[in-house]
Amino acid sequence: MERKIGYRLLSILLALVLVLEIAPVSALAAESGSTDPSVENSAETAIEVAEGEGSEVVLGEVDGLRAESQKHFRMADGSFLAVDYG
Repeated sequence: MERKIGYRLLSILLALVLVLEIAPVSALAAESGSTDPSVENSAETAIEVAEGEGSEVVLGEVDGLRAESQKHFRMADGSFLAVDYG
């Protein structure tokens, strides 16, 4: 009899774990949100610099020059950097 209760408790525990695994965890993370604007914009200004190129500071993306597979970034020295994503 005691063994039967143990199996039931184990099955209930495993069922709860499965239900929690199905729950959309990303929705819970979006609710908490970050108030730091640098966290949200960090993906926009992150670029890879190839070997031999200078590592200048990127000020931000120029939205007016955006194309289907290209982005243009304004550099600290006043130049632009075009990135083609193919």
